[in-house]
Amino acid sequence: MEEVFLTNDFYVPSLNGRLFCSRRDPIREAVQWYQLNKEKIENADRITIIGLGAGFHLHLIPRDKLVCYVELEPDLIDRFRRLYPDSQAFPLQSIEFLENSEVLSFRPAQIGNEEIYRPLEDKSQLNIKLIGALIEKMKIQNIESTQWLVLRELVR
Repeated sequence: MEEVFLTNDFYVPSLNGRLFCSRRDPIREAVQWYQLNKEKIENADRITIIGLGAGFHLHLIPRDKLVCYVELEPDLIDRFRRLYPDSQAFPLQSIEFLENSEVLSFRPAQIGNEEIYRPLEDKSQLNIKLIGALIEKMKIQNIESTQWLVLRELVR
């Protein structure tokens, strides 16, 4: 993971030359994403965001919301935690949370992992194989994830 300096005084994450947010104006991109999802955000208590990116969009969500994110690049999670230790957003640790929250997608952060991210946007597409792949990629380690992985093996 590298930090790329943009002309508008921001550092953004890059992996193998791939940016996870706008090269020109990541703040404007985050504000546009928020405006697009504003009604859903206002009406939800629990929100799951598919794609962390540089994390700017997470800062726009009111602090009274319970927010988790799905991110498959561990370095992005580490970066977010290091830069924003006071953030109340946390990585997905429970499929139950995903199923019982408003799911919002931040597409710029999904490049390269669309096959896992995209089906998560529609909770009706959740299946044991997808959940197993998600758990393995995110390295979720808890009793619930172990049960999902066992179920996945049973249906193979």
